[in-house]
Amino acid sequence: LNTILALTGQIFGMVDVLDPNLMAMQVESDPFTHAVESHDNDILLIVGGTIAAGRTSLAFQPVVLANDPSRIAFYEGLIRIQDRAGRTIPAAHLIPLVEAMDLGRQIDSISLDLALWFLAQNSAAKLSVNVSARSLGDTIWLNTLDAALWQQTHLGNRLIFEISESSAMMLNELVIRFMKEV
Repeated sequence: LNTILALTGQIFGMVDVLDPNLMAMQVESDPFTHAVESHDNDILLIVGGTIAAGRTSLAFQPVVLANDPSRIAFYEGLIRIQDRAGRTIPAAHLIPLVEAMDLGRQIDSISLDLALWFLAQNSAAKLSVNVSARSLGDTIWLNTLDAALWQQTHLGNRLIFEISESSAMMLNELVIRFMKEV
């Protein structure tokens, strides 16, 4: 259960198994802290460049059944963005900064693209991804979802969207409309 699979944004065909010790090392030298310590206050510019360069991935965390923890119910696909040095920028620091910006929509669109690709390649998998309520009304995000569901209708039964409570409450009418339409 401690295994986290990482699907790279640039090389879709490769799935790596990450060592939990490696993950701990990445947390100790996170680029957000490094940027703050080196007086680099333009983390958003760094993230924008990182996304443009395709240094994104999903980490897959298994979610197990409560009544049988040996069985995986689905995986949660967690977006990972790596800086030029290959360090993962912690989502806990990044997402609050970008959620209300266009950069947040871009991150959600990348996450959706990676999730849809993974589901298309793994016909038995179920996957959840985090999404901001703002992205539910974003044309690019919606077009990506619609196109994928049109081409492969079975994907919708295996894709779960997780929307934070604060995001959903802020844009509750948008969330309600999305739930009714999808």
